[in-house]
Amino acid sequence: MNKLLFIINPISGAAKGKTIGKYIEEQLQQMPYTYTIWLTEHEGHGVTLAQQGVAQQYDIIVAVGGDGTVNEVAQGILNSNVPLGIIPLGSGNGLARHLKIPLNAKDALSTILSARSIIAIDTATLNGKPFFCTAGVGFDAEISYQFASMPGRGILNYIKATLSYFIDATPQTYSIESTNGTTSLNAYMVTIANAAQFGNDVYIAPQADIRDGLLDLIAIRTFSKWKVISIFTKILLRRINHSKHVCCLQESSFTINNLEQQGSSIRVHRDGEPETTTLPIQVEILPASLQVVTGR
Repeated sequence: MNKLLFIINPISGAAKGKTIGKYIEEQLQQMPYTYTIWLTEHEGHGVTLAQQGVAQQYDIIVAVGGDGTVNEVAQGILNSNVPLGIIPLGSGNGLARHLKIPLNAKDALSTILSARSIIAIDTATLNGKPFFCTAGVGFDAEISYQFASMPGRGILNYIKATLSYFIDATPQTYSIESTNGTTSLNAYMVTIANAAQFGNDVYIAPQADIRDGLLDLIAIRTFSKWKVISIFTKILLRRINHSKHVCCLQESSFTINNLEQQGSSIRVHRDGEPETTTLPIQVEILPASLQVVTGR
C-alpha cells in the first residue's frame, strides 16, 4: 500500500491541523509513498473528499482531525475496500481510543505506514445517517449542543457542561422497540453504542464490542439528583452498566420514541455532533462495513 490520501481539518486540535500537513510531508518525502493532502473547507466536505479518494483508488484514506472529521471521512469510504487511517487531533478521539490508535501524531502516522493490522469494524445508522462510536437522545444530546458552543473542549469542559445542565434536566418517557419486544421507561438519556466510549475515555458502554454485529443501548433511568456524582463516577470507572439506575439492551436494531414528543423533531447526537431528527428514531447496525488501520 503506497498511495495515501490525507484529509485534514485545518481547524482541528487548537489549530494543529494547520501545521500537521507540513509534518506529514517532512516524514514522507524520503519514503517510497505517493501521497496527496487535501484540506476540508466546510462541514460535510470530508465526505465528498473521501468519496473522491475512493474513486481515485487510494490505498489508504487518512482522516486527520477530531471525531467530526473522522465521522465524515469514514462516511465517504463506507462499504468500500479502502481502509480508514486516523491521525487524531481532537479532544475526544472516541474511535481512535477504542481501536488503540496512538493519540500522538508521530506514532499514529507510523501505525498507518506500517499497516500491520487492518480490521473490518461495524458501523451504525441513526435514521439513515452513519455513526461509528455512539449516538443518543436526551441528556447526552443536549450536552452535545452545549459542549459544541463552548470555547474549549476536553474532559474538564465536558464535566462542567454535564453538571451545569443536569441541574435543570428532566427525565422523559421513552418507548424502545426491538425483536425482543417493547420496553417503556423514564430516563434522562438513551445512548446507542457501537463502540464503548464517547471519547476522552468516558465509557458509557464498557461491554460494547465494535465487531460483534450488535448495538448496545444504555438508558440512564430517573434517579435522585444528589446521586449525579455517583453516576458520573461509575461512567469514568467503566462500571455504569452495573448501576441499578441503568437499563442495558443489546440488539442489531432499535426503534426509539419519546412518548411526550411523538411525531415532532428532537435533538440527537451522532458521535458527539449535535443535530435534529424526527421521531421515531431508528438505529441499525451495519456489520463489518468499514476497514480500519488499527494500533492493535
